[in-house]
Amino acid sequence: MFAIKGNEDVIGQKSSTAPSAMTFRESHADNTSPKSYRPLTVLTFQVNYWLGGGKPYTFHLVNCLLHLSVIHLLIYVCQRFFHLPHKSAQLVGLLFAVHPVHSEAVAGIVGRAEILAALLFLLSFIFYARNVQAEYENPECHTLQICISFILGASSMLCKETGITVLGICAVYECAIFYQRYSQLERNKISAFVRRIFKLFITIIGLLIFRMWIMVNTLPVFKEEDNPTAFAPRFITRFLTYSHLCAWNGYLLLLPIALCYDWQSSSIQLINTCSDPRNTFTVAFFLILILITIKSLQNKSDYTVLMSLAFVIIPFLPASNLFFPVGFVIAERVLYIPSIGYCILVVHGLNLLEKRFQQYSKQIWVVFLFICFVLSLKTWKQNQTWHSRESLFLSGLRAQPQNAKVHYNFANLMKDKGETDAAIYHYRKVLRSWPKHASSHNNLGILLTDKKKARYHYEKALEISPQHISALINLGALLNEEGNVEEAILLIKKAVHLSAPNAPLFLTLGNLLAQNRQMDEAQKFFEAAISMRPNYADAYNYYGSFFQQKGDIKKALEFYHKAVDQDSQHVRAMTNAARSLEHLHQYDEAEMMLLRAISVQQSPVILDQLGMLYLNRGQLNKSLNVFQQILAETHSGLNNTDIILHYAQVLAESKKMVEAKTVLLQVIKSQSSAAKFKATVLLSRMYGMQKLHKDAVDLLSNVIYTHHGSDEELTELLYERGNHQRDDEQYSEALLSYKQSLEIGKKKDGKTEFNIGTVYHLL
Repeated sequence: MFAIKGNEDVIGQKSSTAPSAMTFRESHADNTSPKSYRPLTVLTFQVNYWLGGGKPYTFHLVNCLLHLSVIHLLIYVCQRFFHLPHKSAQLVGLLFAVHPVHSEAVAGIVGRAEILAALLFLLSFIFYARNVQAEYENPECHTLQICISFILGASSMLCKETGITVLGICAVYECAIFYQRYSQLERNKISAFVRRIFKLFITIIGLLIFRMWIMVNTLPVFKEEDNPTAFAPRFITRFLTYSHLCAWNGYLLLLPIALCYDWQSSSIQLINTCSDPRNTFTVAFFLILILITIKSLQNKSDYTVLMSLAFVIIPFLPASNLFFPVGFVIAERVLYIPSIGYCILVVHGLNLLEKRFQQYSKQIWVVFLFICFVLSLKTWKQNQTWHSRESLFLSGLRAQPQNAKVHYNFANLMKDKGETDAAIYHYRKVLRSWPKHASSHNNLGILLTDKKKARYHYEKALEISPQHISALINLGALLNEEGNVEEAILLIKKAVHLSAPNAPLFLTLGNLLAQNRQMDEAQKFFEAAISMRPNYADAYNYYGSFFQQKGDIKKALEFYHKAVDQDSQHVRAMTNAARSLEHLHQYDEAEMMLLRAISVQQSPVILDQLGMLYLNRGQLNKSLNVFQQILAETHSGLNNTDIILHYAQVLAESKKMVEAKTVLLQVIKSQSSAAKFKATVLLSRMYGMQKLHKDAVDLLSNVIYTHHGSDEELTELLYERGNHQRDDEQYSEALLSYKQSLEIGKKKDGKTEFNIGTVYHLL
């Protein structure tokens, strides 16, 4: 469903109609684009989205109705043009209806491209076949029918590229009829045959030229994991493996047992030598295919077998890697149209079997119906795997445990669900079988808490794929955290240069530039993001933060409000607006904004902000109640050091010193050095409020002795100890603490130097 809701063409963020050929051509000029131009499919998704409100079941319903329409057209084709008996035509429809290999096309929403293409494919064939069968009785009518057939064929191509192959089917049908009736045809009808074949040829050439123009005369470039065979250096490896893949597709039609939503990466190992035992299966498959073809050509009176083979082979050719590499190893969805020929071939074969063994006629059809029943059970089970991302990806792990791609997809799911350990395990599983999988390196880097290891994986991803946009962004973010802002900006700029215009990426770069005080350049990127996507709430929120950073609080507040106007549930914009309102002393409005944010998402962080707002207003009871609510209702609040420290601060302000001391001592004992530093400073100041300067000095001395944090923290701790020693009239010790603070800080500090002067005066 994400492929629909994440598609701006579908949900109307780009335009109200399907993308035009020129727009598509301009936006997909890069050869890394898959260059799939399917405007009619996109148009049906748009209509579906707006009429159905984006509800998934409406998309599934339309897919099922389209599948049903294809079945009815198939039955009509079998009766009208293949001359199958009514019962046999119905059985072809039944087999096609329940075949498990169609699960991906029908249950998977984006499989609509296959179903729509098949529907128009059959309609195009029907109009052309009618024309051929009419034998030129009404030339004007026949010219119209051919035009309609060609238009429907072109429309099928605009749903899915394989739709153009219907014209090849029409050519085979034309030749089959001509071959069958050649001896009876008059000269003018032979001329008409030649003219129709010429029209077919010209139409095919014209559509291919249009398709190449759409692709800017370049083929898409895929990654090695998409189609490993295409990257094999030896011709014999490519030939043997591609041939085996064709046979494997035939096996999936014949015995649809081991079905999987994704067959990329290492699902089927490369065949490197002629001695590989899998070649036996490949040779047997092609021998059977050749024998059936020869037999069908010998039978002039019945072209059913020939046409069935044409329906199997011709629509499959674009996916066979014969003309150009494709971006997959095996894809069950591409068998939707070829399975038409397979179903006709099976039922026709059973008809011949029935004629030969008439005494077993009933048993033959009972067995066939039982097989259809078993297939329907398999289809029902296979449909269940498409119920959710989790069920789909789990089915992939069961069906293809050696497939790196299914582990990658499952790892992504675990990452999205917050199950970090499982995600890391499956990303590492991918890298063990596919060490050059750049995206797994990148995503693993995101999850690892060890910054050095994360950096290694980002750099490894960029070593494998220097144009990996996400790795550039993530490495840039990591460098920014480490303080290497200039290098981070260079990486993000490279990502911007390599990718298509991208509003979120513009915001990331603008934010980095603002952090580096390159305000004018940063502002250009924020404004570009808003111009590109005027309804994008994040853009207004980031722009508000930009003005907040510049100190223009009123302007910042204006853009935070705009963000909330675009997205009434944009919690980050609400909390930012509340912060600005508090800065402007508009406390009531700030409180209302925070309460609104809490009504959307009751996060401990937002409650913490509300509690601190009450504290700053002197509303101690309200503040205390909020923090007690956080600690009572959420486990995450207990793990958030800032929230615990704020709670201790509120306790101290409320004169509950014992409780505050208990909380802070617990933080000092159990938390990280950064948390320990903050808690120590706060507790020492509490001691100072109580005139317990010796206790404060002892606390600070113990923490200073065991301190493993930054020099800045140590400088502050020494300064605090000096203050308490001064207030406790330990002037010599205070001087020593202040001087140590200056020495470690390695820069002049006005407040420390002032305090040193004060102590000398007191001495």
